[in-house]
Amino acid sequence: MPSRHILVAVDLNARFAVTLIRYAQAFATAMGDSLAVLYVNETAKDQAASHYAAQHWCQQLNGQLESPLEEQQLSVRSGAIDATIVDEIGQRDIDLLMIGAESRTSLARLFKGAGTSKITRSAPCDVLVVSKQRLGIA
Repeated sequence: MPSRHILVAVDLNARFAVTLIRYAQAFATAMGDSLAVLYVNETAKDQAASHYAAQHWCQQLNGQLESPLEEQQLSVRSGAIDATIVDEIGQRDIDLLMIGAESRTSLARLFKGAGTSKITRSAPCDVLVVSKQRLGIA
């Protein structure tokens, strides 16, 4: 089976973002796949400040990962979450979108009810929603 490209869409404010990325790394490693991480700031007015905050978060994140993310693995973008995720999927030629379920922030709002339906209909790839229970988080 050829290597796939996996995109993990995370909310930097979600308590389980680090756990989701660890899960995605293990999944990608086990399957021989490549991994990219996307953070979409829906409300960013200052792109530079948003990017700086995400870079700072990534530095902290890398201290918690066995395999630190490389700079090219992390994308920070502004815009409507669903459209931005679909655009990133196309730009990176993604085969699988992985998201975490149940955050109280904007990414979670996208994936509740109509949002989940909308992204799964518009995503040009498979979508895997990973539950907090699967991640071992109550």
